[in-house]
Amino acid sequence: MEGVYAGLVLGGKSFIREALGRLKDNVYRREEVSHRRALQTRYEAEEIAELVSEHFGVSAEGLLGRRNDRRNLLIYLLKNQTGMTNKEIGEFVGGLSYSGVSRVEQRFVEKLKKDRALNKNLKAVLRKISKVKG
Repeated sequence: MEGVYAGLVLGGKSFIREALGRLKDNVYRREEVSHRRALQTRYEAEEIAELVSEHFGVSAEGLLGRRNDRRNLLIYLLKNQTGMTNKEIGEFVGGLSYSGVSRVEQRFVEKLKKDRALNKNLKAVLRKISKVKG
């Protein structure tokens, strides 16, 4: 039973991603669904950080800890593509508080509405995420 993911799915990473991809998004948010956080997790933080750093042509360490749109994009993706808590995201990006993560994400969403280049970068990274192997 150690290999059972979220108390529900048994298989390799690619199979689990495929199976979770078939579920409707609103299924994850229902209170009666156990293991909601695990079910929402489709990607690992390291995978996303690698794709973002690759997209911008910087090292993963270059993304973390620096206050810029690249790091903010990473925080946004971690918040929306993983099941990580704000505290976990803050620790991953270099010691940001949980409330700081929330503020960064809120500001990033507002900036996305106005900044076409930033929106283009987000869409490009999301396309890469959807092509992540297995």
